[in-house]
Amino acid sequence: VLSSNNFSGELPQTLKSLTNMTD
Repeated sequence: VLSSNNFSGELPQTLKSLTNMTD
């Protein structure tokens, strides 16, 4: 279940990046 762990850790990072870019 490496995909699940990666997704769980990459999702918040991507959201943070998007928020920072939009901000």
